[in-house]
Amino acid sequence: MSVRRLAVFAITAVFAAAGAVSAQDKKVGLTMGYPASFGVVWHVSDKVALRPELSLAGGSSDINGAGFSTGSDTTAVATGISALFYLNTADKLRTYVSPRFTYAHSTTEQDLSSITNSTTKATTNNTAGQGSFGAQYYVSNRFAVFGELGVGFSHTETTSNLAPTTGTSWAWGTRSAVGIIFYP
Repeated sequence: MSVRRLAVFAITAVFAAAGAVSAQDKKVGLTMGYPASFGVVWHVSDKVALRPELSLAGGSSDINGAGFSTGSDTTAVATGISALFYLNTADKLRTYVSPRFTYAHSTTEQDLSSITNSTTKATTNNTAGQGSFGAQYYVSNRFAVFGELGVGFSHTETTSNLAPTTGTSWAWGTRSAVGIIFYP
């Protein structure tokens, strides 16, 4: 599946989920967070919420030197979903534990035509799982802030058409996130 198709599908899914549950009073909110992502939070019950998210990135570069030029284009899309299990629901400060799954896909094309008369293409797929402890504070009925800290692992596969190569890697580390929620 191309990056553009995946991005369109993910954006459509996020906004369809928001539209499907927006008729329910304060059951859905729009989220923005760091690391850079946007999505929705859907409160399935007082104790459980789902938070799908999406992030997009892209860039290009050109290098011109004496007798050569090269350029590259990169596109990336990442999507994820978290399940929030609230530990307390009695006041404005709600703590939760959250398992999270993410998938990211990026493609880089580099034109080396003036050097080797070729184009290289590298594709990277990353799947990751994390577990976090978080807190969400309702500043008002329509606005909340959240923060989380946890640990996770990831698996990355990279393929390239440059002397067809494939690479895999595993990694683990800490994770933190902050964000806001707006309830329309």
